[in-house]
Amino acid sequence: MVVDSGGKVNRPTTSWVLCLERIHNRAYHMLLARIVEGLVVWGILEGFYAAAIRPLWASRLLLVLYLLVNCALVLPQRRRAVTPMLVWLDIIANLAPMAAATHWSGGLDSPILPIFVIKIGNYGLIYSVATGVRAAFATVFLLSGFQLTGHLGIGPSAELRLVPESTRQRLTLGFGTFLFVVGSYGAVRFFREIGDRERRLTQALEEQRRLSAQLLEDRERLRQLSQRLVDVSEATMQAVSRELHDDFGQAITAARLDLSRIERALPQYPELQRQLGEVRHQLGGILENVRNLSHMLRPAVLDDLGLIAALESYAVRFSERTGIHVEVQLPTVEPQLASEVQLALYRTLQEALTNVARHARARSVLVVLEHEHDRVRLRIRDDGQGFNLEQGGAGQKSTGFGITGMRERAELYGGRFFLTSSVGRGTEISVELPVSCPREGARGNGVETNYRAVG
Repeated sequence: MVVDSGGKVNRPTTSWVLCLERIHNRAYHMLLARIVEGLVVWGILEGFYAAAIRPLWASRLLLVLYLLVNCALVLPQRRRAVTPMLVWLDIIANLAPMAAATHWSGGLDSPILPIFVIKIGNYGLIYSVATGVRAAFATVFLLSGFQLTGHLGIGPSAELRLVPESTRQRLTLGFGTFLFVVGSYGAVRFFREIGDRERRLTQALEEQRRLSAQLLEDRERLRQLSQRLVDVSEATMQAVSRELHDDFGQAITAARLDLSRIERALPQYPELQRQLGEVRHQLGGILENVRNLSHMLRPAVLDDLGLIAALESYAVRFSERTGIHVEVQLPTVEPQLASEVQLALYRTLQEALTNVARHARARSVLVVLEHEHDRVRLRIRDDGQGFNLEQGGAGQKSTGFGITGMRERAELYGGRFFLTSSVGRGTEISVELPVSCPREGARGNGVETNYRAVG
């Protein structure tokens, strides 16, 4: 993490994090290699070119500074605290002394000139390609600068000619052999590392494929579990609806009839007749609530008369209960739909109108059912307050599960769910489903299973 002058925190990129990790792992190796390079280069200068260096103490001072800077750089490298400024310090501190040594030992004819190739390659491999390119430009700039000093009369001294040509050739050959060995070793390490990276990448890809296959398998299991939960939920609601309608409804009706007979048999007790009439009236309200609850759980009209009648009946009941005008546009002919598809469309209408009543503050709702070839589409649009889809709005936390449930139910049967809304312009929900369901009949099996489970 880096903090700039304005106090802004700049988090390192992934590539820079990997670069820091490489530097951390190879800090001591780099230090050892640079110490060997420095000692070899200055050994050549002291042994063969001492007479050509003016002044000699400058060469020895550069060696000391070269070693001190590289030793000092190990600490931030091991702490993963290397910054771009330290990278430039590393480049200058390593290339400038080598450029000076090359200048003192013959310039472009120097036997230590090839060392720059190794150093630039190391920067590119250890730091980054961009750092290697910067090191190459710095090398060209430094060598060009020292070469220009020769034209100004401050190049290598005349004593350079005292070094025999054969000696310089043997030095060039020996140093070139040394660099070739070092470069070969580095190349072997590099290609071995590339091979290791390829193997790790292959393993990572295989693991990714395995995890992807497992994810798909888990998603399929989750889809099957969701389908099973929907089946059991619908089966339970259907069973409860029938129990309410048949058993509780009949029991309450029988109780009302018994109270009516008792009320007629006690004309001499008007106060008791009044109390019995109130109880009978309360039982009538309870019976109406039971019928409404039974209709909410599983409308018998859906099984008896079909989807169109069920949608129209629910829209009428909703309008009477809430005072919101509901306009329905339904096909004149009952579409041939799978039972699961009919139930999914009916549940979507239930949830959408429930959200309208709770949150939309709408005055009217338009319900449209369209049947085209092998697809059926249900649209519910209100003229309420709407909301911002990106920022959310009033009631979004409470309606989120309902919207998610409608979307998942649509996707469960191979359909699509659409939601559009804007502040002040209402909301429209659209569900598009295939007319057939590959799991048709599964709900019936779920009902039978549920009956066995609940007795």
